Formats: sequence, C-alpha cells, structure tokens
Amino acid sequence: MKNHIYRVEFITKKHGCKHWAIDIEADSQNEAKEAARAMWSKAILLGTMHMFNITARVLGDNEELEYNYFKRIES
Repeated sequence: MKNHIYRVEFITKKHGCKHWAIDIEADSQNEAKEAARAMWSKAILLGTMHMFNITARVLGDNEELEYNYFKRIES
C-alpha cells in the first residue's frame, strides 16, 4: 500500500485550455505525476493531448477521494 493519496492536476491546450484532475495513491509527488502521465498516455483519445503545468499535492485528512479517473474540472 502506498503512503499518500495525491491529487494530480494539469491543463491541456488542444481545442482550448482545459483543467483536469485525478487522485492517485503514491509514495511521492514525482511517482504520482509519473503514474498520471502513464495513465494519460494509455487513455483512449486523451493521449493525443499533451499535459502541461502538472502539479501534485497530498490530499488532506478532511478531503475525499473524488477523482478515480481523469475528470475535467473548472479552475
């Protein structure tokens, strides 16, 4: 089992700027970002859009796991 749950957020620029998020279990921020990149590249059609400004932060104790898969969110 991994140590933390990270919320990885990023934008895509193809067809207008869109903000995305996913929650991932990982041991570090870098591991969470790499896992998100790998999942993004395998997703159907989503792999044609590139990820920019990737950030990862640990979810707080009072925050719920909301994004089990890539979810487009309002920024």
